[in-house]
Amino acid sequence: MWTIAGLLLGTMIFVSSYGMISRYVYKNELGQAMSTMSLLKSSVEGVCQGGVKNEEIKSLVFPAVVSKVFILGNDNIEESGDRLCMKIENEARKCYTLPFCTYEMPTITLGEEARAYHLMDKILGRRKMTRMVFSISKPSPGEVMILWNQTYTDNH
Repeated sequence: MWTIAGLLLGTMIFVSSYGMISRYVYKNELGQAMSTMSLLKSSVEGVCQGGVKNEEIKSLVFPAVVSKVFILGNDNIEESGDRLCMKIENEARKCYTLPFCTYEMPTITLGEEARAYHLMDKILGRRKMTRMVFSISKPSPGEVMILWNQTYTDNH
């Protein structure tokens, strides 16, 4: 009987600890995602405000909670418009309005591999991240092109 009670108590402690750690890791990754989007937004706006042929190369890292990064127009069509958006797993999309220019960017879809030990990797500090290199240019007045290349996905 004491063995069963010990097992039940151990299971309850494990489950509650797992939930707390999971929430902690998620909040940290969410904060990093917001910071990365802020840096991208700042770079894109800077190129827009510069002269024609203005260009910037920016390398940014997106955590695993980010599933999609895209430009959205007023007609809700992706890849062209005035809003820079990010879709985070289990949340509504977050969009930032970009003034003064029309922006074009192919949609970035970041998929998380389905792995049984994904959370255990996070707990051990091996978080799945995707490094993207952005080429932001202004080919003509009022138009900004954002091209990207996924350089690699790694664990940190």
